[in-house]
Amino acid sequence: MKPFKLAISVTITGTFLFAAGAFADPKPRNASVTGGQALAALYGGKTQIWKKCQGGIYYGPRWEAQAYCAQHPNSVGVGTWRIDGKGRVCQNLTWYWSVDGQLTSKKGEEECISHLTAEDGIVWRSWPKDREWWKATNSASLEKGFKLKSKIRRLRKKLKV
Repeated sequence: MKPFKLAISVTITGTFLFAAGAFADPKPRNASVTGGQALAALYGGKTQIWKKCQGGIYYGPRWEAQAYCAQHPNSVGVGTWRIDGKGRVCQNLTWYWSVDGQLTSKKGEEECISHLTAEDGIVWRSWPKDREWWKATNSASLEKGFKLKSKIRRLRKKLKV
């Protein structure tokens, strides 16, 4: 199932870059690492929308993460998220899908989004392997609530995960 793993990885990473906003900026000057409480408030209980694949990841209040991508409509990502001491929001997902009625899964690699807070209080983020910084504060791609709840619940029930 290597093509599936590659497709999910490319989808997630590539989608982040296009979902964050219309324009990127260079690294903010005189910015400091964003604190854990600020990041928990920014992400907790919200869905990061992945516009390119018509999906996203939900950052649950008990550090659970759940994801869905319409490009792979019969798979679901389940795992955890955390905040480290370097101002990064990290996610660990295992993707589940069925092959000939058999549950198949593949643990993804941990992915971390870096965050900085500019002098004006705006939080900026940068995804792995991206030199650009995207506005996180008031980003339209971070929506309050579990926006993909029904799709993810249906898939988790179907796959029994």
